[in-house]
Amino acid sequence: MRSNLKSKQIQRKLERLEKSHTEIELLNQKRKKIHQNQSICQVFTKERRQLIEYNSKLQMDINSYIQELQIIRRNNENLHQEAQKLANHTNEMCSQSNLYKKEQQELQRDIEKLQKDIVLISKTRISKENEYFKECEKLEKTEEKVNEMNKDLKNLENIKNQEVENLRKILKDIKRVQGEINKIRNARKV
Repeated sequence: MRSNLKSKQIQRKLERLEKSHTEIELLNQKRKKIHQNQSICQVFTKERRQLIEYNSKLQMDINSYIQELQIIRRNNENLHQEAQKLANHTNEMCSQSNLYKKEQQELQRDIEKLQKDIVLISKTRISKENEYFKECEKLEKTEEKVNEMNKDLKNLENIKNQEVENLRKILKDIKRVQGEINKIRNARKV
């Protein structure tokens, strides 16, 4: 009986030991899993830290790119303004060039008119000279006509002097107009 009791106690102890052993094994497995999980967590933590660093670097790069884009945009705006100024200046220069051309055409017309006037005056002078020579031929025949011829000569001399004066004025005008044309040409070259 006693041995039977002892045997039962031993049996219970063995069962408890086995149960404890099983629990220990389970605990060991759990500990291994925990250790594995900790290793995985460490890897994840490391990767997370790397990702955070990478994200920070990316954010810095993005900020840098944004600043560069803003600078490029400002530069583009400045370039656009400069291009607009240049276009306005070009339009202004074209307008001035057209104005110079018109002025030159007007001056050319004035010169042509003056040249026609000179030709007309020259023809008139030649015509009057021809008349004068005819009169001279007639006046040579008689003394009375010589006196009349002297009067006519004086008149013609006065007319001639007046025409010479007129021609001088016209020449002065031509020189003045020519000077203005040269000024315009020089201004266009600049």
